[in-house]
Amino acid sequence: MNKPLIVVTGASSGIGEEIAPHNVRFTVISPGLVETELLSHSSDEELRESFENLKGKMDGFLQPADVAGAVMYAYRQPPNVCIREIVLAPTKQIR
Repeated sequence: MNKPLIVVTGASSGIGEEIAPHNVRFTVISPGLVETELLSHSSDEELRESFENLKGKMDGFLQPADVAGAVMYAYRQPPNVCIREIVLAPTKQIR
């Protein structure tokens, strides 16, 4: 079975257009704010502070399992279905 290429990215602009000419089933997944430990490991104090301030204004983040669910949804589609893009965001994500 020909499974799609799944690309999870924070900046998806143009990725689909670059992949499409290769005649491959693909899905670009663009998650909104995802709760991860990545920034807690950053040495950039200003970046960590900005993120903490943003967290204080948010009413919830996506969880890694939310993104994994979107990946599996795209992956499980039959060969005649191609989901080109999935955009995820927390329900109350500020714009």
